[in-house]
Amino acid sequence: MAALAVLALAASGTAARADQTLNFNIIGAGSVTGSGLSCVREAPGAAQTGTCSAQAFDGAPNCDELFCIPNPGTLAFQANDRNGYQFDQWSHPQCTPVFQGPPPFRQNPCTVSVALGANPDLTVNVTFKDVTAPGTTLTAPANGAAVRGTIPLTATATDNSGTVASVQFRVGGNPFGLPFETAPFTTNLDTTQRADGSLAISATATDGSGLAGAANATVTVDNHPPTLNVTGPNNQTFGPGATPTWTLAAADQTTAVNVRCSVVPVGQPANLGNCTGGNTQQRLVNPADGRYTLTVRATDAAGNFVEQARAFAVDTGPPDTTITSGPGDGSSTEATSLTWGLGASEASTFECRLYLTATGPGAFAPCSGAASHTVSGLAAGSYTFEARAIDGFNNVDPTPVKRTVLVVSPPPVIPPPVVHQTTIFQQVIVVTLTFSFHDANKKTTRISALTVNSVPTGATVSASCPKGCAKKSLVIKNAKGNVSLKALAGKKPLKVKTKITVTVSKPGAVGAVKVLEVQKRKAPTVQSLCLPPGAAKPGRCA
Repeated sequence: MAALAVLALAASGTAARADQTLNFNIIGAGSVTGSGLSCVREAPGAAQTGTCSAQAFDGAPNCDELFCIPNPGTLAFQANDRNGYQFDQWSHPQCTPVFQGPPPFRQNPCTVSVALGANPDLTVNVTFKDVTAPGTTLTAPANGAAVRGTIPLTATATDNSGTVASVQFRVGGNPFGLPFETAPFTTNLDTTQRADGSLAISATATDGSGLAGAANATVTVDNHPPTLNVTGPNNQTFGPGATPTWTLAAADQTTAVNVRCSVVPVGQPANLGNCTGGNTQQRLVNPADGRYTLTVRATDAAGNFVEQARAFAVDTGPPDTTITSGPGDGSSTEATSLTWGLGASEASTFECRLYLTATGPGAFAPCSGAASHTVSGLAAGSYTFEARAIDGFNNVDPTPVKRTVLVVSPPPVIPPPVVHQTTIFQQVIVVTLTFSFHDANKKTTRISALTVNSVPTGATVSASCPKGCAKKSLVIKNAKGNVSLKALAGKKPLKVKTKITVTVSKPGAVGAVKVLEVQKRKAPTVQSLCLPPGAAKPGRCA
């Protein structure tokens, strides 16, 4: 608020020409305004700006001089508060302080006589005093915070004078350490040396005028963990439909408590989140089979915490076994080493067995791999592979998975014929016929794949099926490599005794003939024959 401070200049005697220069000097921060005058100092030590000097002239009432002092008459100037400084006094010896109302309403009128002729210049000091305390902010700790251990005390301070003389921290109302005279204003407080509970913290900044401004915060010291009680099962195994439940009770003498829970397989790190029943309960519905660890953590507002753990298991029944890779059921192969991949509905170990289908099964034994089984050195014949999973509670899958595979011998190598004691080297075509089948019963069998393999380049593949197939015949010329005959067999089931004859021929070479015959409730059979050049019918190979 501006203080109205008036400097009055009066003329004395009769009208006469006289002049005098008035110089205004502002001490502190403020401004002086009046007729033809506007002088400002923004802060102590800053330069004055505006019109701070004026010349007064004696003259007639209607004169047009710079300042005209009528006879009689006065000139008035006003002191104005600025930037936290308040008018205090004029320095002219003729001034007598006059108070009008409570501070800061203070006037100081002065009468300055203007004599005849030239007069010496007059300097008038206008004093403004600092009435604004420093602005102080306690940046750490936050008001209302819960704290523990060693914490920082941090403050910032500014003053309208531009300078803060000191900053003093107080803890519990008492000075804490020595005052800081320069920024940064920061120190540390070891709260373990204080009792748990409410604690007042403040920072007080003082400027050069002795004015002080304070910032305050009240925190809660809590250096002790909460209590936690977990009531419920421990080291217990649950069966189908169980809902494992624990009651939780946490408390702290000083601050609020938050409870979080984690349920993970044994050996894995805890993954804490909200408990199913807030701070008072953890309940599980239809958990998967396995062994688990329940971890419960109670944490107070200052970050102190306590944990408890419980172990439990879930076993709802035996696992389901699956075959993930390997020869399919009802397939045939010339390979003498076979491998199957295994899987289960839960963590399990596996047992396997392989036996000749005609002789029946033997005992199960551990598989050759953790999740696979390999057998080698197999002779031709029909084999059955079985596998079963065993979970961590020694539950055994009562329905092992099964695959039946036919291992076939490769066709014999036919030596070239000897004519007139002269060895004639003649090409003999050697191929294999492989197939996959399923749904073999007493009447029909479905052929899902039929392939003649290792066909020499340029050969002709002829296949015939008089009855039951999708086509009666199929001829593929200039064939080579592996040739599929699935288009001949088609998708329909073939009746028992249905025959498919496949001939692979090439000019000048002994042709290869394969006859596949559908059997009752088992894999089809394959007969191998040879067709010498010029022969009308195939015969047994030499």
